[in-house]
Amino acid sequence: MKEEHDFKVQTAYSHESAEKYDKARFSSRAGMEVHFIELSKVMRLLDQTSKSAKVVEIGCGTGRILMECVEAGYSVDGADASSSMLGKLQEKLEEKGASQSLDVAEAAKLPYEDNSYDVAYTVRLLNQTESKAYAKNVIIEMMRIVRPEGRVLVECVNEQRLQMGRNRRRTTRLKASEIEEVATSSGATVERVEGAFFLGMGSFGLFGDAFSPVVSNFDKMFSRLFPRYCSRIYVTLKVNKSI
Repeated sequence: MKEEHDFKVQTAYSHESAEKYDKARFSSRAGMEVHFIELSKVMRLLDQTSKSAKVVEIGCGTGRILMECVEAGYSVDGADASSSMLGKLQEKLEEKGASQSLDVAEAAKLPYEDNSYDVAYTVRLLNQTESKAYAKNVIIEMMRIVRPEGRVLVECVNEQRLQMGRNRRRTTRLKASEIEEVATSSGATVERVEGAFFLGMGSFGLFGDAFSPVVSNFDKMFSRLFPRYCSRIYVTLKVNKSI
């Protein structure tokens, strides 16, 4: 069972920001390179599962990744704290004639029964949470809703990476070892630790769209060599028993 905390129910995304989210961040060539790297981490996991597997994305937002997975033939439900973001996702699903379950929910208090899914994943969520305690409870919740032998993919900002300069906003960071500690204490094991954005996400746009593919290739190479020192880490957990 997860620890009980008095977390605030809040979301960073209003209706206005939901309208602009995809266009502002991922419409450029550099933004698309970032998107494809993030998507590849999720698809690598899903490609190892059956197309009939039941999957859920926690913190799905407007469905940037979820829609790609659905179009690839996977059934992916979504949960997000922002009703505005889910509204945009619902529009996308209707345009494609797809029907997935979407729930407005806090990530540390998911409205799903134990062992409801085969796979759960989250991208760009844990760094926006209010504390490490909240982020760890999100991981525990994700393990709770996944069946034994199922997988959980956790993405976070890497605390082991050397921090340079001042960050413009507060970011919750975790170490791979902290995620492993949470997993093992809850009856799960770490299957894989991957890194991404060794050069940092900002580097993709630093030299302009024309050079973003070159930056991407260098970044992928260094990320494979030094995963634990990337700005982002992706940890795949195998759930061994009911949480």
